[in-house]
Amino acid sequence: MLLENWPKSVRVILFRILGLTWILNLLAHMQKDHPSTHELLNRIFNRNQFDVRVFNEERLPKEGGCVIAINHPHGFFDGLGAVWLGSKHGNDCRIIGRHFISVFKPIRRLFLFIKIDAERRSDQGAQITEQSSEFVRNGGRLGISSAGRLSLSNPVWKPAEDLPWKTGTVRIATAAEAPIVLVYVDVRHSTWRQIGQRIHPVVRALAQVWSYRFFRTQKLHMHILDVVHPDQLPQGDVREQTQWLQAHFDKLSADISTGRQRRTT
Repeated sequence: MLLENWPKSVRVILFRILGLTWILNLLAHMQKDHPSTHELLNRIFNRNQFDVRVFNEERLPKEGGCVIAINHPHGFFDGLGAVWLGSKHGNDCRIIGRHFISVFKPIRRLFLFIKIDAERRSDQGAQITEQSSEFVRNGGRLGISSAGRLSLSNPVWKPAEDLPWKTGTVRIATAAEAPIVLVYVDVRHSTWRQIGQRIHPVVRALAQVWSYRFFRTQKLHMHILDVVHPDQLPQGDVREQTQWLQAHFDKLSADISTGRQRRTT
């Protein structure tokens, strides 16, 4: 059952126990003057003096919809970084919302929430593609963590790597006839982040919220690797195209990730 469907009184008590009420108030205060999406995210990042940088920014399309495909090493701020990047030129950029995130009403506009028809639940993937591609086709920009879950380390102290990508990135871009912007997000590795994820994703997310509360800073370097149009994908089915896209991403990001590994050893 979604938290947003719980009685308000129950949610208030739960938020106070978990220490989340303060962040709802902080986010509401940050947008009292109705800032743009990009400016709101600037305020969120600047509060903790995040090291936010973009490399090869000239590759980012200035107009039209696109799919921003990222790796997922952080689990929270990498997604917000994709929205920050996609909204730089005033475009409507969002990421697909998760159930846990839906309770944070002050930042709901940063997320594209998919409405799942209960009678078509077995066709959930198609519904996500339909609604997401319509958003992109109408000029929106959609950030996607292509693997669909947090990058994992094995063992936990090693740099995190994406699991095999799901086909959603290719399906949405193809249906929308929109380019795929490949972005490698470089953040500091955290062993505790990996441990929290192994316990439960919500445990990891709560730990990150509390870290933000106590002004923990973050490195958020976004490298725009390439822009791939649907007609540039190789012949084959969607799984083969997805495998090619991830291999292309890994090849282009190899020098960046190798340099990061050298610095952490």
